[in-house]
Amino acid sequence: MTNPYDPPRVESTHSWDEQSLLTLKPLQQAILTLRIIVLALASGVIMFAAITLFLRRQDQPWGIGQNLDALNIVMLAMGAMCLAMGILLPAVMFRAIPAPPQVGQQFASQGPEVLRVMQVQARIQVTTIIGAALFEGGAFANLVAFMTTGELLNLLAAGLLLVAIAALFPWPGRCEQRIAGVFRREAEEQSFRRDP
Repeated sequence: MTNPYDPPRVESTHSWDEQSLLTLKPLQQAILTLRIIVLALASGVIMFAAITLFLRRQDQPWGIGQNLDALNIVMLAMGAMCLAMGILLPAVMFRAIPAPPQVGQQFASQGPEVLRVMQVQARIQVTTIIGAALFEGGAFANLVAFMTTGELLNLLAAGLLLVAIAALFPWPGRCEQRIAGVFRREAEEQSFRRDP
């Protein structure tokens, strides 16, 4: 018995590589959307950091390890947890979650080959957003701690989490390479199954 909520499985005979994926218009539009989302998440952290630096009370000295209190330690721990979860959770989810059913409805009319590509891209998009959102949350938490106490360890933690968001940016060819890699692995798995 099949689950009616599972997205349709698309069998394919097309061999997608990075070059052919670069010419697929729906994929390029989805990648552009993902770039905008990652830039927006990073911009939010940058803007809040600028406001924090501007509004921070000047009567409190800045220092590393000099202003540590319970709030700073909790926010540093939260930042470390968000960093670890933002790295591990998307990797696990990419392998475990199916593509959202809306992808099948949106791209089914463009043929099984395009649908197959867009299902993988949808998983990339969902997991990238989750990772970036976790990094953003940890960065905001540490910026709040820095604003209240002037502890530079929190500012450094926020900077590290901002770098982690930037590392998720889908540079040209990055998504295409990952999609092609998924298809190569699937083809290898199918060839192993066929061998007696």
